[in-house]
Amino acid sequence: MAELTPEEHEQFVRLFQKKHPEFEFGHVQIKQQNWKIATWDQSEFDSVTSIKYGKDGNMIEKMDKLWLEIAEDSINQKHTTIFPKQHVIEPNILLLVGLTESSKRDTNFSPQNTTGVQFIGFGTGSTAESESQTGLITAYGSRLDLDVKGQRSTVNQTSKYNVSATDADLTVPVTLKEAVLYNAVTAGVGHARIQFPDFPLTAGDRITIQINELMRNL
Repeated sequence: MAELTPEEHEQFVRLFQKKHPEFEFGHVQIKQQNWKIATWDQSEFDSVTSIKYGKDGNMIEKMDKLWLEIAEDSINQKHTTIFPKQHVIEPNILLLVGLTESSKRDTNFSPQNTTGVQFIGFGTGSTAESESQTGLITAYGSRLDLDVKGQRSTVNQTSKYNVSATDADLTVPVTLKEAVLYNAVTAGVGHARIQFPDFPLTAGDRITIQINELMRNL
């Protein structure tokens, strides 16, 4: 998919915001520091997407394309694709322990303890995010492997993490309120945490999360 020029992107954002004033300016960007969380009707989602998980998969590309189609439909007042049942975009909160772990990986400081970000855990805690936190407040279910139920990749200077879960992965009904990226399936180090509005998940639902971390100079 071709990159938009800065002028095209700004025009796209402004047009989109006319239809969706609830989005803060800039949150339509595909590459930036944010979490994009959505629930979908699973049968609808599966009917329009053909996702392959894993490092060599296509989930990042497919989800970016789907969100672009949704934005275009909203601008043009059309309905050519599926729409989420619920969605929210929140800023990414990197945890101090996660930043320390990233530094250790870069400097090979403690290789036996430093592994890449590969898992995501869901929770029901409603405590607001803080960089001093170390993980989920109230964990729910088992962590999901991004290489099995999602995809992780680097696009230019952006680290991208995607995951998809259904009632086969999480016991439902449940109201999810938080998520954390980890470097291990149990214990490990929390990398980033987000607390979001109530997301009910019932039978036949699918939840997707996209995390973008843009590395750039201040």
